[in-house]
Amino acid sequence: METDKAIPGMLAHSSIKEIMLLRKLNHVNIAGAQHVHYNHNLSDLSHFDPAKKNFKMYIQMDKARHDLFELTHQKEKRIVLKPSEIKCIFKQICLGLDYLHN
Repeated sequence: METDKAIPGMLAHSSIKEIMLLRKLNHVNIAGAQHVHYNHNLSDLSHFDPAKKNFKMYIQMDKARHDLFELTHQKEKRIVLKPSEIKCIFKQICLGLDYLHN
């Protein structure tokens, strides 16, 4: 099996494919990528120096109102979820997974 190695300072091919896929996702239960920002002009890499390892990428994601970990694990604002809320969250996770796998 061939490993997916990146050029020093650049992204691996599998990372680029994953970002492209993330940008295509469109489902209410999946946080999608709105924009991808780079610190280099990718159309002109003539001045790019891989030895500097200075390529950076920022992914602007959809904002969620809450994070499940945040809701259930913060000491000062810890929320105990009701069975009906747990069922609703589980359904949302299953719908998101179904979308990804179909």
